[in-house]
Amino acid sequence: MSHEVIAFVTSGELRHVAGLDLSAISTVAYFSVEANGSGRLVRTSGGKPAWKWVTWTSQPMTDLIAAAHAAGTRVVLSVSRFAWSSAQIESARELLDRPAHRSQLIRELVAEVARRSIDGINLDFEPIPRGQRDDVTALVRGFRAALDAARTLDRPAYQLTYDSTGYYSSYDIAALGRPGAADAVYIMGYHYRGTWSRTAGSNAPMGGSRYDVVDTVTAFRKLVPASRIILGVPLYGHAWPTATDGLHARTIGGGYDVLYRDAVGVAAEHGARTDPVEGVTWSVWRSGGTWWQLYFDDLASTARKWTFVKDSGLLGTGMWAMGFQGRRQEHFALLRDAFLR
Repeated sequence: MSHEVIAFVTSGELRHVAGLDLSAISTVAYFSVEANGSGRLVRTSGGKPAWKWVTWTSQPMTDLIAAAHAAGTRVVLSVSRFAWSSAQIESARELLDRPAHRSQLIRELVAEVARRSIDGINLDFEPIPRGQRDDVTALVRGFRAALDAARTLDRPAYQLTYDSTGYYSSYDIAALGRPGAADAVYIMGYHYRGTWSRTAGSNAPMGGSRYDVVDTVTAFRKLVPASRIILGVPLYGHAWPTATDGLHARTIGGGYDVLYRDAVGVAAEHGARTDPVEGVTWSVWRSGGTWWQLYFDDLASTARKWTFVKDSGLLGTGMWAMGFQGRRQEHFALLRDAFLR
C-alpha cells in the first residue's frame, strides 16, 4: 500500500467485521482496553470480567489477528483513558501524574503485545487534563523505549501511534512527534458537531467558515511533519431535529449519531443532497410535525478526503469504525483505488 490505512474495530462491532477486506488495510486497531488510574488494564468491572477485555481476549479476536497477519496486515491494541467527566479527569491525573503508574501501564501493555503476538500500540487519551501535557509526552517516550527494547528478529519494529481530537490544544503535538516518541498522530477528523451543536451540519466538514478538517491538518503540519500525520474519517453522521428544512438550519434538539449502514438507507428514502459548503451529503424530512436533517460522508465526500490525504503528503488515513458500514463493501474498493499500489 502507498499509505497507512488504519481500520479501528470496536468491541461492539467485532461481530460485524467477518467480511473485512484486509487487502485494503495496513493496520487493524482493536478499540479498546481501558487503563485505570493505577496504570493497570481494566480486566474486571463490578466484580465481573470487563466486556472490552473479554472481547479483546475472545476467539473471534484471535481469529482476526491470525487472518490479518496471514494477509500481511498489522494488528495493534488501542488503550483508552478518557477525561471528559470529573471522575475520568481524576483517574487520568492519577495515572499521568505518577511515574510509577505510567511505568505500570507500559509494562502491562508491552507484555500484552508480546502475549498476543501483535504489532504495536495505539494510545487514545482524550482530552489531556490541564497540566498533564509533559506527562503524556513522558508516557509516550516510555512506550517507545520499551517497545524498542522488546524488538526481536521476528518483529524488528513495533508501531506506536496516538490519537488526537481535532481541537488539539491539550496535546503537545510537536514533542510527541519528535524522534524517540510516537511514529505518528492519528487525527480524529470527526465529531466537529454533535448533540451540543446549535446548527445542523457535517461532523467532519471540509469547508465553510467554521474550524474544519482542513484547518486542523494545516495546524498540525506546523507542528509535525506531514509524514507523521494520519487523518481519520467517519463512517457515521449525525441527525438533528431542526427549526426549518433549510441547509444548516438551527437545531431544536441534540439528535443522535447515525452509522453509515443506516445513513445510506435514510438518504435513499428521503433523498440525498450535496452540501456545497461543507462537502458532504445531507437529507431532510418531516416526522411528527418536526423537520429532521441528517449529514454524513458518502463515498464521494470520503473520496475527496482521501484525495486530500494524498495531495497533502500525509502518512495515511483511518476509519472510525469498521462495522459501522455493516455488510456494505464499497469503502474497500474505494480504499484500493486510492491507496493500493
